[in-house]
Amino acid sequence: MKDSICSIVIGRNDNYGGNLHHRAILCLNNLINNFDEVIYVDWVSPGSSLISDIKKDLINLGKLTVIEVSQEDVALNSPQYEKYLIVEPIAKNIGLRRASSNWILQTNIDILLKKPNLNNYSNSVMYTCGRRNVPESQHLNYKSSDDLLNDLLTNKNNWPKAQDTVGYKEDGTPIPLWDAGDIWSLVLGPGDFQFAHRDVWNKIKGFEESLGGRFYADSNILKKSSVYFGYENIRRAEEDVFHMDHESHPGQRKIIDSEKILPMNDQAFAVRNFQKTENPENWGWSDFNLKSYIV
Repeated sequence: MKDSICSIVIGRNDNYGGNLHHRAILCLNNLINNFDEVIYVDWVSPGSSLISDIKKDLINLGKLTVIEVSQEDVALNSPQYEKYLIVEPIAKNIGLRRASSNWILQTNIDILLKKPNLNNYSNSVMYTCGRRNVPESQHLNYKSSDDLLNDLLTNKNNWPKAQDTVGYKEDGTPIPLWDAGDIWSLVLGPGDFQFAHRDVWNKIKGFEESLGGRFYADSNILKKSSVYFGYENIRRAEEDVFHMDHESHPGQRKIIDSEKILPMNDQAFAVRNFQKTENPENWGWSDFNLKSYIV
């Protein structure tokens, strides 16, 4: 089988963070241009789906698979999550289970990057990478993802990788910005770049579906990979991963504090003390047909 890479993003058409359509167009066009396969999972968008609203601005190469999850789908497959706005681990797993490529990158709807060179990667390792934050003033004026990414790569020193340490111990061991007992997360915000061979994803059964709340589900991927493959097989990748920053839009805090958002995941359970996946064999609703189409 010829090596190929699928990139997966998830979301819903709720303008979370503001300027969502702008960021999504740039992100998806970047992925379509650079990757062999792209999957976007739309989770119960209010009204029309994100892709239906931005389709006219997307590059049409037949590489983008859109999967739409309805409220009825959630009620049938994961009724415990029926009342919540989005359940990211399941949405991500839906994409993972339906990817046809043998390498899979899980990323976010506001990320720009080049396709990884597989010569630099091992098929038994889970990789993450720190991101470079790009302010709105830098990306809002761009219409072309290629032009923006080329500009960012040329001037990448203007956008340093996000700080992920607060200092070093006497032996040189870095002290992470997050919980000092967490040696697995490796970077701040590991969810922007989680990359591995499909065999790794399948062995760990993707994202832990019990971690539907905020925080630590992405760190759990690294801890879980460490449990199944050894700590030496979670690593930082040397890639330039650019995050298009966004401001909190009016009402965002109200949404976050609402009953439609799952409670924060427990860090001790999700990372430090995690030992074994509890995902079922049909993780990602693999035995259920979802509405999908190709753009």
